[in-house]
Amino acid sequence: MNTPLSKEQFLKIKSEQDNKYSPILWARNIFKDPDKYIILDTETTGLGNAEIVEIAIINLRSEILLNTLLKPFIIIPDNVIDIHGIDNEIVENAPTFTQIYQELRVVLEDKIAIIYNADFDVNILKYSCRLNGLDCLHIQSDCLMLQYSQYQGTWSSYFGNWKWQKLPYGNHRALGDCQSSLRLLFQIAGTYNPLLDSFEKIYQQYLCDFERKNRPQELDDEFDNIPF
Repeated sequence: MNTPLSKEQFLKIKSEQDNKYSPILWARNIFKDPDKYIILDTETTGLGNAEIVEIAIINLRSEILLNTLLKPFIIIPDNVIDIHGIDNEIVENAPTFTQIYQELRVVLEDKIAIIYNADFDVNILKYSCRLNGLDCLHIQSDCLMLQYSQYQGTWSSYFGNWKWQKLPYGNHRALGDCQSSLRLLFQIAGTYNPLLDSFEKIYQQYLCDFERKNRPQELDDEFDNIPF
């Protein structure tokens, strides 16, 4: 016979589900409405105040919506070329950001962009708009890197947060990294976890263990928000 769960045991299980397994729920929810999402990646001339030298966007069926090199105003430094392999000769005849701006706006419209390290790419895109005197793009985004870092579960005491993880399978090209991000999204969504996937059984056990009239109100509120 199973030992009844105490309030403390249940709340511990619920806390673990929220903290450790929320990336799985996050990824699964994305695939419930796949047409709402796109995956975006950029390659740039560097970090701060950098310009985009390549941008790619795919949907969750891995169909390419945008994939192009871009010619920046500034020279691509050698140390950056060593990372992504895009040199100044390659982008010499590429379109400028201004030339692909309208196409980019259309692709982004009414979509949520899944981006690995979203803050970086979103800031680069906004900077590119300002640099070229264009209206700032409206970008709805969600960060795959933050979700994957929590999914990996390595805690950084120094930063007081999950340790950031490099994109697995990535090749430092915009399209390749989009495809790698989609692969990672599938991996997270497809993760089987005994706690998460049997959580409804725990819930049913809890109902049997405690009469509703004896359960604290805060637990009722907690159950209302559990996504089965």
